[in-house]
Amino acid sequence: MSLPGSLRAALLALLAAALLLPDREDAPRRAPGAVRLPERGFQAARSDSLLAGTPAALVVRSGEDPPGAAELDVLSAVAERSPLLVRLPEGRWLVRAGAPQRPVAGRAAAIPFRVHTVSGDSLWVRLGDGAGALDSLRVAPGPGGVAEGAFRVRPPREGWREWTVEVGGRQARTGAWVAPGREPRVLVVAGPPSWEVKFTVRALEESGATVELSQPLGRGLAVRQGEGGVPAEVARLARFDAVLLLDGAEPAAAQRSALADYVVRRGGGVLLAGGGGGPGALRVTAGGGVDAEVAGDRIRWTLPAEMAPLPPGGARTAAIPLGRPVPGAWTAARSAEGTLLALRTAGRGRVAALGLGESWRWRMEAGRIAEHREFWRSLVDWLASAPRDTLLVEVAEPVGIPGVPVEVRVFTRTGSGEPRRFAPDERLPELSLARPGGSPERLPLRPDPERPGVLRTVFVPAAPGVYSLATGGVPLAGFRADTAPGDAADPWARLALLAARSGGDAVPAEDFGSAVRRREAALGSPERRALPLHLLLLGLAAALAVTEWSVRRLRGRA
Repeated sequence: MSLPGSLRAALLALLAAALLLPDREDAPRRAPGAVRLPERGFQAARSDSLLAGTPAALVVRSGEDPPGAAELDVLSAVAERSPLLVRLPEGRWLVRAGAPQRPVAGRAAAIPFRVHTVSGDSLWVRLGDGAGALDSLRVAPGPGGVAEGAFRVRPPREGWREWTVEVGGRQARTGAWVAPGREPRVLVVAGPPSWEVKFTVRALEESGATVELSQPLGRGLAVRQGEGGVPAEVARLARFDAVLLLDGAEPAAAQRSALADYVVRRGGGVLLAGGGGGPGALRVTAGGGVDAEVAGDRIRWTLPAEMAPLPPGGARTAAIPLGRPVPGAWTAARSAEGTLLALRTAGRGRVAALGLGESWRWRMEAGRIAEHREFWRSLVDWLASAPRDTLLVEVAEPVGIPGVPVEVRVFTRTGSGEPRRFAPDERLPELSLARPGGSPERLPLRPDPERPGVLRTVFVPAAPGVYSLATGGVPLAGFRADTAPGDAADPWARLALLAARSGGDAVPAEDFGSAVRRREAALGSPERRALPLHLLLLGLAAALAVTEWSVRRLRGRA
């Protein structure tokens, strides 16, 4: 076959393929960059396109009008897929308060807050409940006029509990269903007698914890409460909420194996004190340093909000700084000498490594008895509060108004802590809703197609009061509907809550433009959509046609 004949055959084949190939408009597309919503005239049908296909990398709302109910419903669903960046009106103050995560009666929990302000001055933030003021903090706004912090609380009893965060006359309310609890049971295993062991045990006992101490006294004598030492059987360890291995405690191989199983599989908590990084599955840091002396006012604390630091008093303490934290661990206290406290999760449980050797000096030399007691009690509460349940219920906004839909998420896990995957025909867990003064009703759950192990449902509170959500008759979460005015009924506050929950932010008007530019720069160059295959084939066919015509022209046949 001649060359033009071959080109003509290829041309005809490409034209046929281009004409017969369907245009796959329904094919998955790469995620777009920042999607900007119209500044005025919200259209629910148009915004619903954000809920189909690949989620947008960022959704920007710059409108100055407050969002309506229909827009809030759509943006609530969008916030589950994409981060929202929203513009606040000029001069707007907003206060947001987060709910404590899985609070237990008698144990420390945290209530985070965030304030957007037009003032650059520091602010007093106050925490209260139905009985009055509980605590106060002075915070300084950072970039964009945002001030953040958290209050540490210890709910005294189970059931619905509500708190108010107030700044400059504006309030935000939050709440949670507090699970029943008891004072923690702590096993303390130590080396020879020391002031540190003596006053650590005293601080925990003063806080209400039940403590068993195992400690050698020398010459074959020992203090042994209970069975003594570190149990080598996990079933015996499981009687305790936390195990503290203080300086000089040296568990044998079988005991270390039991401790690792107690943490990883049973959700227990272990503290390793004395500068050691921990063995095997309990490792928190890579080795340790050498003996040092640390000034208390030079320690920088970056603790979880539910934990209390030792105050920056005049105490100086002996320490064995820890080594570099292993992957997954974080530094909770450090000084120029090195890391002094490191924390990590291990399987279902928690582990801490402490390099401070003389915390008792804050108590006996600096006179900070209450602060020393709270440091040890909050550390034990953190170790003992790893989530052990295989089913957790979370209400997106625990305080609201009647008539507004309430979103509920149920997180399910296997016994090893992994997200549980449900087969299409498998029966889902049951969740019941108890309305004020009514009998429980079943809430239908549906799996989240994008998040394994997560189930969702929605209910509408019809009347004011407390609503409880339970499985097997045991309440796991709650919601309070109230007709009182406040941020729960403020559309701007609800929009700011959605933005924060999505991983985005609500930004004051004067900083909104720069915030959008920073976000868009972080996304990189916008991704371009590839040309459809049939257009590529048509282009190639056109190129072959030109080539065939050129060959014929050169041969004098054109």
